[in-house]
Amino acid sequence: MRLRHLLVLLLFPILASAQPSGNPFTLQRAYELIDQGNPVLIEGYLKAWSAASPREIDLFVAKFNVDFQRSVDTGSDSLFAQALGHLNTAVGIQPRRLDLWLKTIFALNQRGFHADQADLMRMLLDQSDRFGHEWLWEGDAPLQESQAVFLMTMHDHLEQWVGLPEPPVAQLRAVSERISASFPSDGASRAAVGLSHLLEGNPALGVPHLKRATELEPRNGSLWLMLAEGYEAMKDVAAARSAYDRVMVLGNDEQKSVAASKLERLR
Repeated sequence: MRLRHLLVLLLFPILASAQPSGNPFTLQRAYELIDQGNPVLIEGYLKAWSAASPREIDLFVAKFNVDFQRSVDTGSDSLFAQALGHLNTAVGIQPRRLDLWLKTIFALNQRGFHADQADLMRMLLDQSDRFGHEWLWEGDAPLQESQAVFLMTMHDHLEQWVGLPEPPVAQLRAVSERISASFPSDGASRAAVGLSHLLEGNPALGVPHLKRATELEPRNGSLWLMLAEGYEAMKDVAAARSAYDRVMVLGNDEQKSVAASKLERLR
């Protein structure tokens, strides 16, 4: 799957609905021209769109996708910066459009600019606090279950970092702590702080955070699994076994399988 298609699937699930009725310029048509691979056609289309609707947000989304794909194809940092510039213009028009901010975060993550990504995520959390976590989506429509969606997207990027061969631990901790500050009852972000210490080989620092996470979400099997692994790293066999026993009750099938294997080994 081409990267542009992946970007569309992840961030723009309802592109067509964002277009004003009767508008001759659409993202769908822009993507069709991009897929044709003819730069003259797409440049002409974007030029005409710019002349007709110079401040239409979807125009900048289309420009972003064109320049971002080119930056991926060529490895050009200048094209990448130009692509982000289009999104910067778009959020200047409507700063509450969460989909626009998520595009920027996605692009930074794809290029491995994790420090910049972390800075943006923390800034976005500051803004979300000011907005009361009430965001807009495509077409400037209010985002349904806005707070839950926003928190889910933050978690998703933390999970992506954890899954990397070399997780950006400093960024993982900084963003997790910032999420926890905005959402103090969220066990997953507190657990991510603890996990960052485990990844650095400091389970004694991580376990208190993981324990607190299980207190916040006592029926979350994944949090109990992380706590069990933290206790195991500390050589506290009794506490590890107790936490793995909780996973056997609360976890999904995969988590229970891991816990069963660990319990067998700890006998």
